[in-house]
Amino acid sequence: MTLTEGTRPPAASSAGWRTALRRRVRDLRDDSLYRNSALLLLGTVELAVGGFLFWQIVAHLFSTDEVGRASALVSASTLIANLALFGMNNSLIRYLNEWPDRAATANTALAVVTGAAAVGAAGFALGSRWFAPDLDLSRGLLDAALFVVFTATLAASLVNDSLFVALRRSGYILSRNTVMVLLRLALPAAFLAFGAFGIFTAYQVAIALALPVYLVMLQRRFALPTRLRARRDRLVAMWRYSAGNYVATAILMLPTLVMPVLVAQRVSASDAAYFYMASLLASALLFIPQATTRSFFAEAMHDLPGLRGTLRRVIRLTASAQLPVFLLLLLTGEFALSLFGPPYAGAYPVLVLLAVSNALASVGFVGSTLLMLTGRLRTMCTLSAVACTVSLTGSFLLADRGLVWIGWSLVVAELFLSVAYIVLVARMLRPAAPARRRLRGSPDAFVTRAAAAVADRWRQRLISRAVDRTAQITRLSVLVLAPHPDDETFGVGATIARCTAAGTPVTVAVATDGRGSTGSRAVTPEQLARIRAAEMVEACRVLGVGGDDLVTLGFRDGSLAENFEELVRRLGVILRERRPEQVFVPCVQDAHPDHSTLHRALLRAVRDSGLDCQIAAYLIGPWMFGPWYVGLPFAKQARLIAFAFRQAYGRRRPVAVSTTGHLAAKEAALRAHASQTTNLTGEPDWQYLQERHSQTFCVDAEIFVPVPRPESGDAAST
Repeated sequence: MTLTEGTRPPAASSAGWRTALRRRVRDLRDDSLYRNSALLLLGTVELAVGGFLFWQIVAHLFSTDEVGRASALVSASTLIANLALFGMNNSLIRYLNEWPDRAATANTALAVVTGAAAVGAAGFALGSRWFAPDLDLSRGLLDAALFVVFTATLAASLVNDSLFVALRRSGYILSRNTVMVLLRLALPAAFLAFGAFGIFTAYQVAIALALPVYLVMLQRRFALPTRLRARRDRLVAMWRYSAGNYVATAILMLPTLVMPVLVAQRVSASDAAYFYMASLLASALLFIPQATTRSFFAEAMHDLPGLRGTLRRVIRLTASAQLPVFLLLLLTGEFALSLFGPPYAGAYPVLVLLAVSNALASVGFVGSTLLMLTGRLRTMCTLSAVACTVSLTGSFLLADRGLVWIGWSLVVAELFLSVAYIVLVARMLRPAAPARRRLRGSPDAFVTRAAAAVADRWRQRLISRAVDRTAQITRLSVLVLAPHPDDETFGVGATIARCTAAGTPVTVAVATDGRGSTGSRAVTPEQLARIRAAEMVEACRVLGVGGDDLVTLGFRDGSLAENFEELVRRLGVILRERRPEQVFVPCVQDAHPDHSTLHRALLRAVRDSGLDCQIAAYLIGPWMFGPWYVGLPFAKQARLIAFAFRQAYGRRRPVAVSTTGHLAAKEAALRAHASQTTNLTGEPDWQYLQERHSQTFCVDAEIFVPVPRPESGDAAST
């Protein structure tokens, strides 16, 4: 057979398909979000299948009333253990890899949660005779003690789950779950004589026996020995972070975990058994969003700049995995219930409603995780409280009419939450409108346009009259002083690229960490400082500066004025070590105090060192906003206008360095400073430069103002 042009042999086509499939599988395996989500999901599915088989065994060994009371005990213990978390599970994911001494962080959470679970379980056991007489644990001291121990070990296991998620090693959760499922399936027959509490014991003792697997793994593989000690400083910081999320999560958990107890008390123990089995099957729909959103939270904590992209992937992954499970429940739910016994099949209508409720809950999982990441905990608590009130009130009032009405109460509550969260998620995925750096005394639109027009004409005037120094700029070694990460690129980016391309030695020194550039609720100042440091490294790499030529002075953002003498000393060290022949520094008339302080400190350091070098001031605030810098106090505004007039019409002319051939490098470096040029987290209040402002720096030339070498004093003359 002759192959025409463009025709591929079948073998080659098949090989190409297999290669593409292997590549896709490898990409998914290497993607930590998909990998950890898959492992968490596998672990949850394993527990679900094991739980299904456990309750299958139990339903055939024990009476319906005993199964109903046991399910209420399991729900009560699970509720207490989750309430005892105090949000520490999320705080562990948030802080474990950020703070030094990870063992202290882990053990603080473990000690607090285990202790709280034990106290809560003891309170439930003592008070059960009044609010849950069918579950009365106060009559038997051994039963009460076991209830406390099992609840505490469950809480400890939940903490350790979060530890492995924070370490992005979810495979260990899968291993622990395997041990736990095997134990659960083997134990029910051994506790046949103990009735409802025997079922509860068989269910919970498996968790206690599997816990050592976790503890050994943590110590041997991750050097995290278990000590029930709490450090007060860690506890305070973790509680401050997790308080709002804890309240919201606790509110959301209440309906699901209280419902079996409510049904047992308001209807009957048998109905509690039917409801619990239906909710057990419907909970399969919750496993997927639980796994994906936990991985979402962990991934976002490691890569906040990629929050939007991660969010889109989580939504796609959750929806695509949940749809077939939902359809399977609808098609096979009645048969699955009948496996527990013929009476259980009558709960199929309840199963359908619970499946709809849990499918809607996946929207809430994604939305609440997003609110937690962006710090909008008050909103999350409010939404959760409304939904909880609707579901519990409706269930309590309508329980006498049957289990179906309880299901409808849960559906209505989740529908409310879903609509609210869909609106929030849609806003997050929508491209954010640029946010301005707000200045005091915001002007009206006319004044803003007038100021922008004046600034544009002034910049054109400076470029047209500046003296071209492009040819001379690469002949002298360079030191660029940046008050914050990004100022070096905005003010001197193309000049740096030109010099490094020509082999001219260039040193860039950044004075502060830039942590104060925005008031984000999603990113802490410490995180922002690390983000901006990484951006600085990448931007300088693009411009040709790296290694020892990038120097960090280490001051906190906004602190240069109060550390003036130390700043002068450190600049003196750099000047003596590097001995630059020309230094670029921000203009003294810049409104930002760090900019003007760095200018004055340089003049003082040059004077004290006796270094013979040329000094040129680059323009950040004045170049961006022009001579009419809205919001400045009158005295500073007057000095800025006088400075602008001198540069535009005075005898001393500014100098220009052409950006031709190096503008692309400058623009690439600006993109590297993503936290300052884009809405990094999607928060409405995230402050960054509008594109129209950042583009004012991407023109034909970079303008500098020559600064006379200081002979005495440390004030600038520009």
